Amino acid sequence: MRVEEYTVPITGTGVDDYTQHITAVVPVEVSVQPSVGDVDRGTADATSTINRLDDVAKNWGVNIWAGSYVRIIGGTGVGQARRIASNTASGLVPVNAFSTAPDATSEYMVYPSEAEEVVGLPILRIDRQNFVAMVFAELVRWDIPAGSTGDLSEIAMKTDNPALTRYRVTIAGVDQAIPDRQLSSPVSVPWRAGNALAGGTAVVVEARSTDGTGVNVDAYITGMER
Repeated sequence: MRVEEYTVPITGTGVDDYTQHITAVVPVEVSVQPSVGDVDRGTADATSTINRLDDVAKNWGVNIWAGSYVRIIGGTGVGQARRIASNTASGLVPVNAFSTAPDATSEYMVYPSEAEEVVGLPILRIDRQNFVAMVFAELVRWDIPAGSTGDLSEIAMKTDNPALTRYRVTIAGVDQAIPDRQLSSPVSVPWRAGNALAGGTAVVVEARSTDGTGVNVDAYITGMER
């Protein structure tokens, strides 16, 4: 309901003309749609299937989340994200079925389609190690969970002895063919946004010493899991 005030002219005869202020209660139908930044969270029910996520604790408007996204953020099926085709008061129907059906352990988040590019889990993997061996050994890695995608942002490496340090970087199983020669330190490689890495793959940074002399090497990987 909405309260509105009106000024209504009342016509009489000559000096009897006047105006009357009227306060009225007007029924208004309000349609609330989610906007960027609006989210909802909950825990799925055991009755959920690969084709529907149930949560009887909710009381949504019918199809208020149609076209938005649901992501499993904990428990069974974590990492899965699906566009929502429709919803009832207590159920979400994905456009494409879940790979793993949610259950009573599955925590989820619902968010509008406009927020798809900004919603995700920020990732930082960082480490420092001393390398003496002349064969490559792992320094730092980021494993992207199955069911998620990874947006790689940056890889950076730094050593206390650039002349004796060599690097190898592998992204989703592909050796990036870093030249086997001295590089400046630090080395920072930003990654172009939009190159999503598949779940189940990894970003791996390795290092080695060229002659068996110990070298201290730092590296970090930043990105976003969706």
